[in-house]
Amino acid sequence: MNTIQIFDLNIKNDDLQILVDKLKSVGAQIDRYNVLLATDELDKNIKIKRLYDAYGEKIFPVTMVNGEIVKVEENLEPEQIIMQTKISMKKIIQAGIEIKKCGGCGCSKSNCASCDSKKHCNLNN
Repeated sequence: MNTIQIFDLNIKNDDLQILVDKLKSVGAQIDRYNVLLATDELDKNIKIKRLYDAYGEKIFPVTMVNGEIVKVEENLEPEQIIMQTKISMKKIIQAGIEIKKCGGCGCSKSNCASCDSKKHCNLNN
């Protein structure tokens, strides 16, 4: 299971926080931090601290997976976050998370990170 950390400004009870809470409820290792309030988390993470010192607040949000930065200046799409958790589809359904199909499965979304080279959606397996 991957560990996901999302460093953000002004966390509110938005769709992303609802997703984070649902994923946590089924055992996903995911946390979202408000860097303006959780300064101890910012100080503990040297990579995030260096980004913040170099670029300021405009670098946020920043998403890390297993200690590696995977996205800056915007959040991953919900489906990408779900895939990064590496939790089972059974748990995703148990959490009440609705999964959208990706472009490889015939929907309108293109360049979906959830599709493999055979264009079959990994989320539906």
